[in-house]
Amino acid sequence: MAYQRRIQRETPGLQAIVGQWSRWYTILVPDNRGDEEGQIDDTNLNALRQINCCIYEWRAVRGNESYVVYIGSTCRNLCRRDTNTCPCTRGRCSLYIRVNEYATNGSHKERLIDDALEKGFRLQVRYNTCESPREAHDLENEHLDEFDYAWNKRRNGRIRRILKKDNRR
Repeated sequence: MAYQRRIQRETPGLQAIVGQWSRWYTILVPDNRGDEEGQIDDTNLNALRQINCCIYEWRAVRGNESYVVYIGSTCRNLCRRDTNTCPCTRGRCSLYIRVNEYATNGSHKERLIDDALEKGFRLQVRYNTCESPREAHDLENEHLDEFDYAWNKRRNGRIRRILKKDNRR
């Protein structure tokens, strides 16, 4: 399958397409040992408890470096996109649950998250709430059509490892 060349999302100064994005919440910070085990910022993680049915972006930050690397949706397999029904009202599509999966075991991005933490990056998340699973699905795809997110394989065809080691360490 041929993939259309898109703008790399980590390009400095790019803005997301549309929507009311939240502020960035720092979720994982490297610990003092400099290994891949990060520390979870529980205050920021807990601030996400009431957020359901949304898309979210992950960003890696170190000093003046900032790279938006991933986009996802809380409305995954649990939601029936064809009928637009979702168990979000019962908290099953909670951003807190989804982000906690990444923070505790890396979800499906464990190696990328560990690598970022080992290189001294803080990992942050922000969200854009959606009215329905269909809107979340469509908005995520709209972003994936416009941008090449380094950590997204879908619509990119591959993962790009863009975070470099800090040579000053």
